[in-house]
Amino acid sequence: MRLLLVLVTTLGSAHAADWHMLPDPASRAVPQAQASPESTAVPQIINGVPTTEYPAVAAVDILKPTGEFLCTGTLVSPSVVLTAAHCVDNDPVAIDVVFFPNSSTETHYAGVAYAIHPEYRFPAADLAMLLLEAPVVGITPVPVAGRTPRPRTVGTIVGYGADETGNVGVKEMGTVRLKRCPRRVPALGLQRGDLARALCWRSRPSEQNTCHGDSGGPLLIDGELAGVTSGGEPNCSGFLSWDTRVVSFRPWIASLLR
Repeated sequence: MRLLLVLVTTLGSAHAADWHMLPDPASRAVPQAQASPESTAVPQIINGVPTTEYPAVAAVDILKPTGEFLCTGTLVSPSVVLTAAHCVDNDPVAIDVVFFPNSSTETHYAGVAYAIHPEYRFPAADLAMLLLEAPVVGITPVPVAGRTPRPRTVGTIVGYGADETGNVGVKEMGTVRLKRCPRRVPALGLQRGDLARALCWRSRPSEQNTCHGDSGGPLLIDGELAGVTSGGEPNCSGFLSWDTRVVSFRPWIASLLR
């Protein structure tokens, strides 16, 4: 209970109402950092390369009333991880954030609160912030990009989601080349304006792409966080994939950094 009392004091700012408190981590079991067999709310990287780099990219294990779900997130300040809103909607009851500083070490931090962007309506404004029980030690947060990358820019994607064989839970990386987002995609149920603040790409079968479990992970350009993995075609075929463009939400992100 002491953690919650300290947290309420810490969040006594104008933005305290943005945070949704989770149960005291000392009073409940911490879930394993893997998806349950029933998990469906999670887009490893298709054709990705296993990596021990990118220590600020974490596996995010989320326990909801409907099951356990795997996502990815990025440390953007010592105590805050940025991920996708759809990872933590529908009232999560526990969040375990797992960092892998090197090939032989993993560190777990319980989430004590989460904040979903007030304009979130998938896929629009698909961003959430996770407040950790304590500052992360020995890992440098990733800076948030200050400008929008242009089409044809090459970026790095990182995540723990499904690869082309269906395996999950291994940190992998890949590269994608951005393209201009379409105004609407009827085949995916996307209407005009749904991707207005997104970064998009299309991948051939032999190229790399995000998939289930990569949701919330980063698109990195020049070492900065330019996008947060949001969605794509259900079979991860590369027909269309998109990230939330974080530069469009910098004021909200900055207001919740701790």
